[in-house]
Amino acid sequence: MPNRKFIPIALLIIVYFVAAGLYAALTPPWQAPDEPAHYNYIRQLAEGDFPVIEAGDYDQAY
Repeated sequence: MPNRKFIPIALLIIVYFVAAGLYAALTPPWQAPDEPAHYNYIRQLAEGDFPVIEAGDYDQAY
């Protein structure tokens, strides 16, 4: 039988992974707040450029 003081921690971890899984499964593609920024960053690296992030390069709402 597991030690009782670990049960709340285990439940919290389970709830976290369920919530994270639901968020990942239910968020439509390209709708996560920073998805376009990650894509553009990796695209520039793949093209051999080093991205320079400046003010105005991304939507400040995120």
